[in-house]
This record gives sequence, structure tokens and C-alpha cells, in this order.
Amino acid sequence: MHRVRDESVMKAFGTHVRELRKSNGFTQESLAHKADIAFSSVARIEAGQLNTSISTIVRLASALGVDKSELLKF
Repeated sequence: MHRVRDESVMKAFGTHVRELRKSNGFTQESLAHKADIAFSSVARIEAGQLNTSISTIVRLASALGVDKSELLKF
């Protein structure tokens, strides 16, 4: 089976997460702690390097105080 990665989508998602994080006054480290995910995961998501899971999207949305669908509006 061939793995599909759309790097432009990953970069757009990461940029959106970064914008929401900054608008909430979080550092990458504080967002990672609040979402209970690794700091390196937040950094890689924001850099468009990590094709993240649905469960991580849900955790990030909760930590950012937005509906999970908001994270996909980029």
C-alpha cells in the first residue's frame, strides 16, 4: 500500500494551528502540555512535517478552546 501525504495541506494546517496558538497566547510548549502531546509533535505539525492523527486534532482543538472543525478551516 502506498502512503499518501499532501504536503501543501500539512503546511496549511500547521500554519493555522500556529495562528490559533499565538492568538491564544500559548507557546508551543504550553500548547503541548495543555493538549497532552509531545512538544516535538506541536513543532512538527506547525512546520508542516507531521501528518497528524484525528485524536491529536481533537486534543489540540480542546486545548485551544475551539471546535475540532475549526482546526480544519484553513
